[in-house]
Amino acid sequence: MLLSGRFEVFDSTQTETVYNPSSGQVIGQTPLAGPELVDRFVTQAAAALPAWQNTPVVERARIFFR
Repeated sequence: MLLSGRFEVFDSTQTETVYNPSSGQVIGQTPLAGPELVDRFVTQAAAALPAWQNTPVVERARIFFR
């Protein structure tokens, strides 16, 4: 999972199947996060918000396209 700009591996015994919405074909599996991990993600997202909301829209779009 991507957390604070870094990919981290988390122990998760539960996964969810990911489907291509146009074909219905299975394209992968994603780990499911427990409450503690969700709290970490929310805390990191809240900390990043001030800088992100001050980033110009054009730069945000460039980041997403990368």
